Amino acid sequence: MANFDQDQLKQLAKGSSKAFQLIFDRYYSELIHIAEYYMKDAKQVEDVIQDVFLQLWEKRSKLKIHTTLRAYLVRSVQNKCIDKLRRNTLSDKYQDDQKFKLREAILMQSYADNSLGVLYEKELKEKLVDALEKLPEKCLMTFQLSRDEGMKNADIAKEMGISEKAVERNMTRSLKILRRELSEYLSSIVL
Repeated sequence: MANFDQDQLKQLAKGSSKAFQLIFDRYYSELIHIAEYYMKDAKQVEDVIQDVFLQLWEKRSKLKIHTTLRAYLVRSVQNKCIDKLRRNTLSDKYQDDQKFKLREAILMQSYADNSLGVLYEKELKEKLVDALEKLPEKCLMTFQLSRDEGMKNADIAKEMGISEKAVERNMTRSLKILRRELSEYLSSIVL
């Protein structure tokens, strides 16, 4: 672990708010970007980051980190995002969409720590691109507006000049095709 991290963690354990502020300033931006990968909603992203730093502060005196502080914080953000996606899956009316995001998040997390993870992630991205090319034009456009642009169904419907029901059908069809095409990558994940 870097000397900076070790020094700040020692000070943090003693209750130093200055050490906490230095850690926050050093890692905040990076953690925001990581949370944004998992979640599109800015409020949820901010909530996750706030929860991670609150937990760091609350557990400061008992904290035992066996990796780098950065790795600990990144893993904490990933876990919080996955937990939030799990809860959203139960309450969100678009359960298929949330399950797909959750599976993708779990898959990415599970391979992020090992040396094959980079190769696997590259292969998965290539498979995802191939799978997206198999989507019908309207489904692909709907999927991209939802995922890449973060648009809501009502906005997509207006943009494409179709009904919200048609948007929902396009998303359902897109997710069904993507699940089928990416099944070898997602099948090992049990929800």
